[in-house]
Amino acid sequence: MTVSVGQLNEWIGFYFWPFIRVTGMLVVAPVFSTRTVPVRIRVMTTVVITLVMAPTLPPMPLLDPFTLGGVLQLANQFMIGLAMGFVLHMIFAAFTVAAQSMGMSMGLGFAMAVDPTNGVQVPVLAQLLVLFATLIFLSLNGHLMIIDTLRESFFTMPVSNRPLSSDAIWSLLSWSKIIFVWGVKTAIPIVVTLLLINISFGVVTRAAPQLNIFAVGFPVSIMVGFWLLNISFPALWPRLVELMESAFYTVQQFRLDGG
Repeated sequence: MTVSVGQLNEWIGFYFWPFIRVTGMLVVAPVFSTRTVPVRIRVMTTVVITLVMAPTLPPMPLLDPFTLGGVLQLANQFMIGLAMGFVLHMIFAAFTVAAQSMGMSMGLGFAMAVDPTNGVQVPVLAQLLVLFATLIFLSLNGHLMIIDTLRESFFTMPVSNRPLSSDAIWSLLSWSKIIFVWGVKTAIPIVVTLLLINISFGVVTRAAPQLNIFAVGFPVSIMVGFWLLNISFPALWPRLVELMESAFYTVQQFRLDGG
């Protein structure tokens, strides 16, 4: 049996181009990119998803990945997947921003822990909210929606030399503001309430200087903060659902330049 160079490129491209885009997305996609998941497991997950997804995709272009055009195409596919995963990653970044604002107001800014999603130190309260968001995300089959959205992207953005359109890049940049807008909208009720409490303690301390504000203020701020957080938890579910719908809609609207 003889195998031509064209047939070899076709066999390689059948799995290689989907693998690059899948890798780019899962590098930053929520749940899959968590640092607590070993690298070997993430690589195996990427390979398995590619093997299962490849037979259902449209035909891949016959492009030698070892040429200059192939290298540019490789970078293009990786960036497309990276942009898609980045939008979905911002869902959890918004929770981190909200938790940091609330934690600082509650006096928990000194209690830091490593965030498994980003690998940086964040207030312990951020760990709680990110874990809560992850459980909701999995319960809503968000991980399956990521794979389905990734598969559909090969039909709306077929493998080619065309990069993302300017509209897609602009929507990606515009979407990044959701981190701060949603984080502030979530944290502002607790932040404002704790601010009023601190102002009240300031007035009390002015009237009674012998009162140790640190011995009284910190416990009250923490207790009231957790009480307010407990009240606000039921409202986080619909907010997260709305955020997920908006994120997946933004990704599904991505198009290639000239498409």
